[in-house]
Amino acid sequence: MDNQDGFKQSYHCIPFSKSKNSELEVGDKILMPVSALQELLNKETQHPWLFQIKKHYNAGQVSHCGVLEFTADEGSIVVPDWMMENLNLQQGELVMVESALLPAGKYMKLQPHSTRFIQLSNPKAVLGKNLSNFSCLSTGDTIMITHNDEKFFINILETKPGPAICLIGTDCEADFSPPLDYKQHEKPEKVEQNAGSQVQKKEIAEQPVFRPFTGKGRSSALGSNSVEKTPKSSSIGDLFQNMSFNGGLFQIFSWLSGKDICKYSSVCKSSNELLMEEFFINKQFRNMQLMDDTGFLIQYWLHGVEFHASSSNSTQECLVPTESMEFLRSTGWRVVASSNGLLCLKNMGDTRNPLFLFNPTTKTLLKIPLADNFEMKDLNNIVFDCNGDEYLLMVLKSPSDWNGDFHSIFYSPKEQIWKDGHNINLGERGIIFENSIYQNDVVYMISEWGHPFGWPYIVAYNIKKGVSKFLKIPITARKGLQQDNKNCKLKIFKNGNSANLFKSIILVKYYKLVFTMWLLIDLEEGTWSQIFKMRTKAMGLTLTNKLHVAGFTIQNGNIVLVATQDKVYRYNCIQDNCEELCNHGCKDSVGYQYLYGDCVRFHSFISTLRPCGPGAKKIVKS
Repeated sequence: MDNQDGFKQSYHCIPFSKSKNSELEVGDKILMPVSALQELLNKETQHPWLFQIKKHYNAGQVSHCGVLEFTADEGSIVVPDWMMENLNLQQGELVMVESALLPAGKYMKLQPHSTRFIQLSNPKAVLGKNLSNFSCLSTGDTIMITHNDEKFFINILETKPGPAICLIGTDCEADFSPPLDYKQHEKPEKVEQNAGSQVQKKEIAEQPVFRPFTGKGRSSALGSNSVEKTPKSSSIGDLFQNMSFNGGLFQIFSWLSGKDICKYSSVCKSSNELLMEEFFINKQFRNMQLMDDTGFLIQYWLHGVEFHASSSNSTQECLVPTESMEFLRSTGWRVVASSNGLLCLKNMGDTRNPLFLFNPTTKTLLKIPLADNFEMKDLNNIVFDCNGDEYLLMVLKSPSDWNGDFHSIFYSPKEQIWKDGHNINLGERGIIFENSIYQNDVVYMISEWGHPFGWPYIVAYNIKKGVSKFLKIPITARKGLQQDNKNCKLKIFKNGNSANLFKSIILVKYYKLVFTMWLLIDLEEGTWSQIFKMRTKAMGLTLTNKLHVAGFTIQNGNIVLVATQDKVYRYNCIQDNCEELCNHGCKDSVGYQYLYGDCVRFHSFISTLRPCGPGAKKIVKS
């Protein structure tokens, strides 16, 4: 369904193969100019951002796509080559791009061009991995997927419930037609039965025979669906027929939370076997990177930690095992950061082994050795993120001179050693390291505020290039930072999870019972756009001088979690609704005032099977 009142613009199209982003050709996502982002925000276009694309003149075939980045030159878009071919487009030709509202996909029928695809060792996994790069599919398209530098083309014969469907967060069944180059084998003539003919018959019987696909499949973005068990066979046809059944449980369980998988493993032998497979574990935590965090933990300054669900419809018991809760509540542990199911912990009472990684779901703990030149004060400057195949664990070593630079040191999970980084100029102000975030190879750190001279700033440190950039905060965010700094809070957060099409950061200011948010539009230019401003009363939070904000965070890019003296509230910026989530036990901490920190600290959380790394041990016996 096309959104006629939404985004609509004409662009000149450029294929990925002719651009500097040729490696992004797989998938259906395009590159658009930054002006498109500004218009989408101004029109408050509904997420996910999907588009219909067609020729500007003499439109025939229509396709649909998502957007990957807003880095294209003004007046042009960069399009996958297979989409250019489907639409019969020439480089530089004018196309019309319109926002589209597509129904959630329920069914698709696919046809590979070559039998070579179904001869792969695990074609189902290859298809699922590639379809994770697609946000939608259109009937009549021929998409391209890759495996080991080999290209495969697949026809989209049918989609339901409409001619174009959205694949994001959907349960989608898949049927397959025989490949285009498949040829039915002729039945061999009957011969006399003797030793030679018996061998010949056996050889003929073992030749691959294609049987139409009858089972139920699952696309990449997908949840559970029904499957039909089929008889075992060594033929290519049966392999293609059975790959839905053989991979069905794998695919379904890989989209469940780690806690749910562990729960089912106690009653289901098949799910217990999956917990032993490294490939499944990697698949599960990668899938969870595309999902919104479903819970959070809060930690008080006066020792204590609690886990809660992010929705009133969920329960705390679904988050972490009891043994993990008891372990975290033991004396001395502080949660530095939480990312993709792993917690970075430090124990300041243990100078020999103060740093650990912990997965509360699997109850595994990994001791991180310290570098020889570490000092305990350096462990206050930790940045941790594991929304990639390898996690980032960085320590910024404090300068020996008062006016010197910090120095970055990175921990290598594979080699289990610390590696030297770069000197970093963090400016003249103190940095609030506990609010550091990592996005697109850049670590963002916000400075302290309240000084009479100069305004606070954000340091953007590119860990690959070893360079840092200073970002000015928006002019409209400066009010109150110098005159009333004790009652003003500034924080930075990610703009959603790894699946978010526009990966950036959000600056949030809380001042005089008002929340205001700005989105970083362009890192190089340092441009911001205000995206939200609302009083707490309008949000559904009735706060007075006696009932104040003890802490807040932004979860999944659009959820504001606010802690008062004894309660936690959840406000959805998109749906504009507020609900009381739970009580918390931080009353003894709320009376303390911290200039740059919160009395109640939030850490977003999702349950995954992500390994801590080699050498991790169980905290309790199974």
